[in-house]
Amino acid sequence: MRKSCHVLIRTGRVPTGPTIPERYLGQIRELADRVSYSLLDEEVPMDVLEDIDVLFGNGTLDDFSYLNHARKLKWVHSFSVGIDNLLTEHIRQAPITITNSRGCNSASIAEYTLAVILSWSKGLHHFAKQQEQKIWKRVPAIEVGGSILGIVGYGAIGKEIALRAKALGMQVMACRRTIKADHAEPVDRFVIPEQLSELLAESDFVVNCLPSIPENKGFFNELAFSAMKRSALFINIGRGETVSEQAVLNALADKTIAGAYLDVFIQEPLPTDHPFWSIDNLFITPHNSFASPKNMDRISTLFCDNLLRFIQGKPLQNVVNKEKGY
Repeated sequence: MRKSCHVLIRTGRVPTGPTIPERYLGQIRELADRVSYSLLDEEVPMDVLEDIDVLFGNGTLDDFSYLNHARKLKWVHSFSVGIDNLLTEHIRQAPITITNSRGCNSASIAEYTLAVILSWSKGLHHFAKQQEQKIWKRVPAIEVGGSILGIVGYGAIGKEIALRAKALGMQVMACRRTIKADHAEPVDRFVIPEQLSELLAESDFVVNCLPSIPENKGFFNELAFSAMKRSALFINIGRGETVSEQAVLNALADKTIAGAYLDVFIQEPLPTDHPFWSIDNLFITPHNSFASPKNMDRISTLFCDNLLRFIQGKPLQNVVNKEKGY
């Protein structure tokens, strides 16, 4: 039996928020009985809020307290993979299904990660500074083939990173909660969290892909950085809360590790007086690793497919475990 369906789409103002291509909006209007629109900085009219069945919004940017009044709400899809703001106590307890956009930005984040590795290995960060000063000076370089990449928090993003790393001849280690015998995975060796120190000690590049859940807060601490090679590069494309900022500062100051590229932070935008801005061999990007002109096509395709499934009463894709938070 076909379900009736009122969809609310909540987006940010361009260019700060995602925009849904018109062809997908047309599909949503064809599938749903009613479609409403709201910007993130606007209040949702109460008559709309009390009638919606589906919300298509941003799990990290929106304030979802208004959903307490959405009595008919059955499903929320997040533009983002992260759903930090979405897991309110009300949402956790209510019979509301949450799906996210896991996998939709994995390719762009993986490309960012490999770009960082190559830039570091070939000294491009040094050359950029030298060009500003008109300095002609060669610097040592690293050949990434044969080096070891360690991925902490292996999922859709980690797999895309691993695929590209293997194409460059790198060896890949990955840490995840359980190890499954799957020869299709582009990983040379999996470890469980209890074996993390082995991955950290062997890796030339350590990539953090961990989600923001309570048990991951400050996961990369002084102990984790002290287990790494002094020549290691640390890359964070996971969540800011999973890394102790003081531990990063100490590790770089003490030369416990060689460098760090950080794309995510506890506070965003990063305050102008934050000590990260002035640290040598720490490189900051403004939570931009996901950026791609193809993302909204992938996200919208996933949502439209799930909307049809929802209307037909079929299982949805990318359902989030509300207890685990991912």
